[in-house]
Amino acid sequence: MVITDVQIELTGYQKEQLRAYCHIVIDDAIVIRDIRILALEKGFLVAMPNRRSAEPCAICSARNHFMARFCSQCGQPLGGTENPPRRIYRDIVHPISARARRQLEAVVLAAYEKELEADRARNAMAEGKELRATK
Repeated sequence: MVITDVQIELTGYQKEQLRAYCHIVIDDAIVIRDIRILALEKGFLVAMPNRRSAEPCAICSARNHFMARFCSQCGQPLGGTENPPRRIYRDIVHPISARARRQLEAVVLAAYEKELEADRARNAMAEGKELRATK
């Protein structure tokens, strides 16, 4: 697996947990969008794209639309006593091996640090122009 392109979109809210979105291209053939870079107490987490789904029906085990309140298969209320039902997030795509995850994280976090430095440089340049304009 060769990651051939990485694009970082900073959120602009560096005090929040979500710091950036990332899009990668693998082998110039496959794109993965909406990888999230999260700041945690122990460092950064590269979170793969996911989607919401509802907990399976307790009666028939059928999967239902994440907004459903009743099972589309058997008609029973979903979520037991919870209102609305508990939501589960499932990865759309994810690395299978630990080696692939380490490689992906290393490339994404290096690109994130590079984009942060470029953003700081752009902000410093813009501040310098503002200072010159006010003199």
